[in-house]
Amino acid sequence: MNQQQTFKAWAEDLQEKIIQRQKSRGIKASGASAESLRIEYLPGGKGFRLYGAGYFFFQEYGRGPSKAEGASQGISLRDRIRAWIDDKAIIPVDITKDSLAYLISRKIHEEGTLLFKGEAQKVGLQESINEMIKKYKPEVARRAALAWKSEFVKGLRLS
Repeated sequence: MNQQQTFKAWAEDLQEKIIQRQKSRGIKASGASAESLRIEYLPGGKGFRLYGAGYFFFQEYGRGPSKAEGASQGISLRDRIRAWIDDKAIIPVDITKDSLAYLISRKIHEEGTLLFKGEAQKVGLQESINEMIKKYKPEVARRAALAWKSEFVKGLRLS
C-alpha cells in the first residue's frame, strides 16, 4: 500500500467511524450530517481533509443557552427543531408539532442542550480521529521513513 492509498483508507475509515458513532449513539435524525461528510485528498498523496456540516460542532459540544431567539443562517432554532421533529417522525400528544418545537427551543435557549450540560453522548469526533491515528500511524511512519531514506540516499549519491 503506497502513501496515497494509506491516506485514502484512513480517510474512508474515519468517515465510516464517525457515521457509525452517530448511529450507535442515537445522534441521527435525517442523516444530513452523515451525508455532508466529504473527503478532500491533498496533492501528492500528502494527506486529506474531512469536511462536514457545521452542526457537527453541536453534535460534539452541544449548544449552550442563548439570550435571544435569533436565526443562524436565516433559520431559527425553532424551525430547526421543527424539522428535527419531522425527521425523527415524532408525533406529539395533546400539542401541535409547532408548539412542541417552540417549547423545546425555548428550553434550549434557557438552559442549553443535554449534551452541553453533560447529560448526553457526543458523536466523538476526537475519539474517532485518535483511533484512526493509532490504527494508521505505523503505516504512515513506515512510508515516511522509506521516503526519507530514499531522499537521503539520493543526497548521498549527489554529494
